[in-house]
Formats: sequence, C-alpha cells, structure tokens
Amino acid sequence: MPFRFRLQRIYDVRRKEEETLKNDLSKINEKVENTQRIIQQLSAEKKRIESNFLHKKVLRKEDLLNMEMQMMFYEEEIKKSKVNFLN
Repeated sequence: MPFRFRLQRIYDVRRKEEETLKNDLSKINEKVENTQRIIQQLSAEKKRIESNFLHKKVLRKEDLLNMEMQMMFYEEEIKKSKVNFLN
C-alpha cells in the first residue's frame, strides 16, 4: 500500500484551488492583452484620421464636423473598451 500523507485531502483541495487560480489568472491575462490590442487599434485609427485631416489643403465645414464625429466615436470606443475590461 502506497504511503498516504495524513493531510492528503487538504493538500488535494489546495492543489485544486491553485489550478483554478492559475486558470483564472490566464483568462485575465488574455483579457488584458485583448483589451490592449483593441485600444491600440482604435488609437491608431484615431491618429490616422487626425493625420489625414491635417494634411488636407482645403478644409470645409463638413470635413471638420466629420472629423469631430469620428474622433468622438473612437474616444467613446476606447472608453467602452476600458470599462468592459473592468467588468
């Protein structure tokens, strides 16, 4: 009969808890990476729009309004990504 540690059940429970925590941490890390990637993509798109706007030689009122709406959209999406991450 193999040796059975006197506190084997406690050890097994703790080991299972540790595995659960490792899995949870892995999921959280994945969520962090995904959120960071989304925020980087949104920020890059926002910068691209700003850059395109700054390089225009002729600016119309519609262009300004369109850019403002696009900037607000991307800022809002970035905020949503941050809030979704916290939930």
